Amino acid sequence: MRGLLARLLVFAQGPLSSAQQIQGRSLLKKCAIAGVPLAILFHGGVGALFGTVSARPFWHNSIAPILFLTGALVSGGGLMTFVMAAFWPNRDSLHRQIVSLLGRVVLGLLLIDIMFEWAEFSIPMWYGVGHDYFLLSRVLFGEFWYVFWVFHIGLGTVIPAILLIGKKDSPWAVGLAGLLIAITFMAVRLNIVIPGLIEPQLQGLQTAFVDKRLVFAYVPSFFEWQVTFGIVAAGIVSSQ
Repeated sequence: MRGLLARLLVFAQGPLSSAQQIQGRSLLKKCAIAGVPLAILFHGGVGALFGTVSARPFWHNSIAPILFLTGALVSGGGLMTFVMAAFWPNRDSLHRQIVSLLGRVVLGLLLIDIMFEWAEFSIPMWYGVGHDYFLLSRVLFGEFWYVFWVFHIGLGTVIPAILLIGKKDSPWAVGLAGLLIAITFMAVRLNIVIPGLIEPQLQGLQTAFVDKRLVFAYVPSFFEWQVTFGIVAAGIVSSQ
């Protein structure tokens, strides 16, 4: 069983026997039954964690669990599509059909996610008042506007949608669209976490006390980047 699992995970060359195929389907079915509810609970729970922080108006949103769940489905589906398109060994008609199917699924999830995001942005921006309007204006037109418009909308939404619609039968185009969605999804998370921390809890706090150690602008230090890369490297090594 361990040998079969390893072959399935690394897309081993060569056909599987009938017994191995039956075992593989059974194993994948069990993983799906256990994994899908866990994924929904995890990502929905993270969204609920943000949504219940009433002290941060930008995060205190009942749609947050849904946004986190649809975002996870889009980014995860995009990454899986890229892996399937790039690393599956047999470049036959079955491979093209599977990649095309995954592309259609990812496109549908992407459109659903954009619909929810449109609702999140358009309603607070309609009247032009309130905490959400100020923070969303910073996201759309502030000093880091390119994170939203260039990375999220341009590279993470428009270009993948064009590839998934216009080149839906091309495995490399569908795989590239999935890779762009997965990579640029970091911009979505930045636009959720950082704007919620811009507004101080107490108005005027930033001018009440002035000191070089009290700043309201944050850029990750070199040491923090080292810690991040170290965690990623440790995860890669432990998975080998």
